[in-house]
Amino acid sequence: LVRESQEAKQHFLGTLSHEVKTPVTSLTMATRLLKKMIEQVEPVNLRPLIMTCVEDVDRLRGLLEDLLTVSRFDTLTQRMEFQTVDMGKLLRHSVQSFQHEARERELELVCKINREGAAVGKPVMVPVDATKISWAISNLLINALRHTPPKGKIEVELDIEEEGVLVRVRDTGPGIDRKRQSRIFEKFNPHYDLRVARSGSAGVGLAIARELVVAHGGKIWVSSEPGQGAEFGFTLPHKK
Repeated sequence: LVRESQEAKQHFLGTLSHEVKTPVTSLTMATRLLKKMIEQVEPVNLRPLIMTCVEDVDRLRGLLEDLLTVSRFDTLTQRMEFQTVDMGKLLRHSVQSFQHEARERELELVCKINREGAAVGKPVMVPVDATKISWAISNLLINALRHTPPKGKIEVELDIEEEGVLVRVRDTGPGIDRKRQSRIFEKFNPHYDLRVARSGSAGVGLAIARELVVAHGGKIWVSSEPGQGAEFGFTLPHKK
């Protein structure tokens, strides 16, 4: 009975999300077109209203994507397709895809590959589902971008360890108090707050990252002090 209830809930969320997606896509296209033409809009006092619409539609689109993810949350790790990839190359590509957003937010985003544990120039080969581990990294980057104020810095680092590789994402945001840290990777955790809601997220990105890392046989954690930024890190074994 519980399983049937869960399946019904997932079906409802999935159907609702897909029904809403079409009008949201149309609104996104329309508001982005208005944004491109904003200098031509008269009277001038309408321009702030247009920008508000653009931002709200983007937040709505983000919430919708989270809702779609929640509808298939329990099947995220059921179909893993492992292949041996260069983690250094994968990490650089993930970071590069966020450089434009970082510049728009006036943030410095850097990527560092530490090869002390490997031969110079040798790829850091690790068996992973490249698509899903990239998703985990992206969710950590989105979290860092969301909470780092302008002029701040985000550092992404890869280290080679004896048993695997270590990926760390550090930011110069407000930090996280200890009470939130203990449950921050939970889906719909009780410390989900309005600040996250206003950013256009349902608060499931970190939970997804944890699920994907654990499915790879890795571990994920957070280290932070209020006012001193935050560091999210995870490890992946060299062998599956």
